[in-house]
Amino acid sequence: MPQKARPIALRPTLTTIPHRLSKSRFTSGLQCHKKVWWEVHEPDAVELQPDKVLQDLFDQGQQVGELARIRYPGGVLIERSNTARTERVAATETALDSDAPAVFEATFIADDTYVAIDVLEKRGNGHHLIEVKASNSQKEEHIPDVAVQAYIAAACGVEINSAEVMHLNKEFRNPDVGDLFARTDVTEAVAKFLPNVADELARQQEMLAGPVPDVPIGLHCFEPRDCPFMKRCWPDSPDHIVQLWGVGPKRAAAYFQRGIQWIRDLPPNERLNFQQRRQLKAMAENRLIVEPTLAKELKPFIR
Repeated sequence: MPQKARPIALRPTLTTIPHRLSKSRFTSGLQCHKKVWWEVHEPDAVELQPDKVLQDLFDQGQQVGELARIRYPGGVLIERSNTARTERVAATETALDSDAPAVFEATFIADDTYVAIDVLEKRGNGHHLIEVKASNSQKEEHIPDVAVQAYIAAACGVEINSAEVMHLNKEFRNPDVGDLFARTDVTEAVAKFLPNVADELARQQEMLAGPVPDVPIGLHCFEPRDCPFMKRCWPDSPDHIVQLWGVGPKRAAAYFQRGIQWIRDLPPNERLNFQQRRQLKAMAENRLIVEPTLAKELKPFIR
C-alpha cells in the first residue's frame, strides 16, 4: 500500500509589497528573474503580444477548463470578465461559505500575490485543489504553479489538504472513447516545494522593486519554455556559439558552462563534425565553401 499523502499545512507571514505577483508571474520568475521583470514593467511589450499560435493555445486552455468544470455539478464560477479582483475575492468568500461542492476560479490575494484556482473542491473539513492543464501529462513545472496557489489560499484561511493536476488523457479517442481527462495526485510533491514559496516570493518582489536584474543567458532561456525576450539577451552575431551548426539549447548551455560563448573561443582540439569544421573554415576564410559534389547533387533538380 502506498504511503498516505501528508496534508498541506501552512503558516505564511503576510506582507505588503509594491509589485503584485500572480501564479503565472511567479512561475515565470522561477525560470528567469529578468523575464518576469520585463513582464511586470513592460506588460505591453511587443514580445508579449500573442500570435495566432499562442492565441490558439490560450483558447484551447480556456476550453479545457470549461470542460473540466462539467465534472463538478453544482460548482460556483467566480466570473473574471469586467470584475475587479477584490470583487472576485469577496465572491469567492461567499461561495466558500455556501453549500457549493466546488468553486471555479476561486480567487485569493495575500503576500501581494494574486491566484485564481481552477477548481477548489470541498472535501471533509478542508479542500482539494485541482489545477487543470491542456497538456497530456503532468509536468515538473506544474508543481510550483500548484504550490503557490496552495500557499496563497492557505494564507487567506483556506485549508488545503490535497492537490492534483487534471490533464488531458492521451488514451482518449474522439468522440467518446475513454475519459477526456486523467488525474495525477501532486500532494506530496507540492508539500515538498512549499517551503521554497515564501522566500522566492520575497526575492521576486525585492527584485521587481529595483532595476532590471543582470541574469546571464543559459539553458533557462529555453526551459520549461522559450523566453519571448530571447532576442534582447542573446547576441545577434554569426560568431555566437549558438550559431554553430547542430548546436541546440542544451549544447549551447554546456558551452556556456565551459566559458565558451563565441565560436572563436573554441579550443583547437575541440571535437567537431564535418559540417562544423566546414563552417569554421568558411568563417576563417570569409568565403562561401562549395563542395565539389554540389553540381552532381543538384542535377536532378535542374531542368
